[in-house]
Amino acid sequence: IPENYERDIDLPEVITRLLMSIFDIRNFYSKECRLSNKFYELIRQDNGIGWYFLRGAFLDEGTITGGQIWLVRGISNKGLAQDIIKLCNLLGLKTRIQLTNKRSENYCDGYSVCLKEASYPLLFNKFLKLSFVYPKKYTNLLDKIVNWLEYKRPEFKVREDLDMILKNAKKTGFITTEDVVRLCK
Repeated sequence: IPENYERDIDLPEVITRLLMSIFDIRNFYSKECRLSNKFYELIRQDNGIGWYFLRGAFLDEGTITGGQIWLVRGISNKGLAQDIIKLCNLLGLKTRIQLTNKRSENYCDGYSVCLKEASYPLLFNKFLKLSFVYPKKYTNLLDKIVNWLEYKRPEFKVREDLDMILKNAKKTGFITTEDVVRLCK
């Protein structure tokens, strides 16, 4: 377990340089930063590498806002945002890119990668397996997914409730409003 396990993506500089060399990444702090073909080849061999990278990107640049899960939000490097989309495709996640900050006097363009709802459970399950602790972002992510599942589930609940109501009515020959309320909880 890392010494500072609450921020377990922080690594000593020598490790960072070694990883940048292995993955053929030249710079993280510029508009030129891109994910290399070597990085994608490694992910095809072991997609765990991609999940760790995506988790780090989410912890550093991601957010949950506006009812959406943003894997990265407002990064100025459009190419890197497109690379993250490619990474997500390799990992089986459905995403979209969106311009979220338009260039102005004080800001440059900002690109965001949004996770589509169908991919919420996969992302959450993979992220949970990678964590030593669950920072606030994960708690928010869990809340978002639970709310999404509850929202997507009403038709199943209605069907279950209807089956229970019909079964009870068939057994007793009648049903009261109180019975319906009790059965539908």
